[in-house]
Amino acid sequence: MDAVFTEQSIIRDIVALLPKATDILKSYEINFCCGGNRQILTATTEANLPTEEILTKLNSLYNDTKSLAAMSINNQSANTKELIDYIRTKHHRYLIEELPQLSPYLTKMLRAHGAKNPHIYTLHSLFHEIKLQLEQQIIREDTIDFPQLLAAQDPDSNIMATQLQESIETAQQNQANVRCLLNKLREQTNQYTPPEGSCATQRVVHKRLEDLESEVVQFFDLESSVLFPKVMAKALSHS
Repeated sequence: MDAVFTEQSIIRDIVALLPKATDILKSYEINFCCGGNRQILTATTEANLPTEEILTKLNSLYNDTKSLAAMSINNQSANTKELIDYIRTKHHRYLIEELPQLSPYLTKMLRAHGAKNPHIYTLHSLFHEIKLQLEQQIIREDTIDFPQLLAAQDPDSNIMATQLQESIETAQQNQANVRCLLNKLREQTNQYTPPEGSCATQRVVHKRLEDLESEVVQFFDLESSVLFPKVMAKALSHS
């Protein structure tokens, strides 16, 4: 495991390189906002916290995040099961972890800055609508759509192409709804640009929202452009 972060690492630098590090820092009540100019060793020593344990978690998160981002698949040669396994391992996993972790930061930002920045109320609402729709889509895919798509690969399956088309059209409509919300989110954040003079929490929120959009777009494009066409082509060949 690469030890990217050491006792001398500055908290704000850790967060800049790994925005999700805020989740670990928050769990130990380490202030990454106003106290971000300190070395991690200083912060942990002052609060009597386990420095090595925290560094191990930070470095582990860094390596896991790097590995997940580096995952790839050959869209042309991958079969339906391989594509679904990849989507679950990479995209579903990311969203299942990130959506609930990011939510409290939006609420914190609203409470701290909403009175002087009314657009944050819109930002807060948009994110939670996106969160709701993505969580429901993941559950539907894991419990209904993916089992159906996999079952349809059997030549003896009694699942008709029209049934698959209906499921795919529903998924694509859900994707269109989320894409629309993401476009609004991008507009509200000025292309994910933090306002001048933003605190660390605001900068982290904007960066993580930008990463979220990138992940969702990759996820949706893989389904719409690769998985769904392959499934329909196979189903039509059986009919």
